[in-house]
Amino acid sequence: MAFPLFGEPHASAPGASGAEPNRLESLSEISYIGSVLYVEDNKANALLMEEVFEQFPNLRLITANNAEYGLELAAAEQTDLIMLDIDLPGMSGLEMLKILRSWEGFTGSIIAVSAHAMPHHVKEGLAAGFDAYLTKPFDFARLTAELERVFGQLDP
Repeated sequence: MAFPLFGEPHASAPGASGAEPNRLESLSEISYIGSVLYVEDNKANALLMEEVFEQFPNLRLITANNAEYGLELAAAEQTDLIMLDIDLPGMSGLEMLKILRSWEGFTGSIIAVSAHAMPHHVKEGLAAGFDAYLTKPFDFARLTAELERVFGQLDP
């Protein structure tokens, strides 16, 4: 599965004008080294994200279907990025965020992933302490931009 980032491929062939294109054509051209914990109770969304992350061979995706298990994994795995659904059964994503932010030494980035897409939801999520707020259905270009923000400075 290929997810185009910037629309149609370049009309001119690379090098035709003496310069290489400076934009990526697909997620498979990006390489990262790191790990991501995705806490999502909807199995279809988790499977979709697993499929997306197959495009990143140097990025390990770990999934949890609730916040309690997500906290266990976050403590054990020390992931670089946590992608967190807000509406989870039991403990909410906002409650999990507060716990994670209270952990001494926790330095990972935390991104909200939610179907609540109204501007006030995004504003509330960012004010609560999320580093970014992604809405469902997924915008793969925004997801890629966030992955670049978190992993772009790691050595391949």
